[in-house]
Amino acid sequence: MMTQNVTQMQIVTGDDKDWLFNHFKADYKYGVKKKRDHSSNKKKADAMLRYCKKCNIVWEYDRVSKQNLYYDDFPTYGKIREECPKCKNHNH
Repeated sequence: MMTQNVTQMQIVTGDDKDWLFNHFKADYKYGVKKKRDHSSNKKKADAMLRYCKKCNIVWEYDRVSKQNLYYDDFPTYGKIREECPKCKNHNH
């Protein structure tokens, strides 16, 4: 004997239809889903990342692990130019 799982389906009526329509209308424009703006995340990342001109590396201080992280193959455009701790310690 085969059993079937039946789920209860809620029927959307009246004001609920308007809410549902407006909810999806906000995400879609002319039938194409709008892209979300993530530019603030990019700006935050650029503010945290630094570029060292001496060793040509992008670095940041990670507050969670409490150590410096180094990225050797990373875009440098828009990064603050600041000498990395390795180069600072090497000069002293």
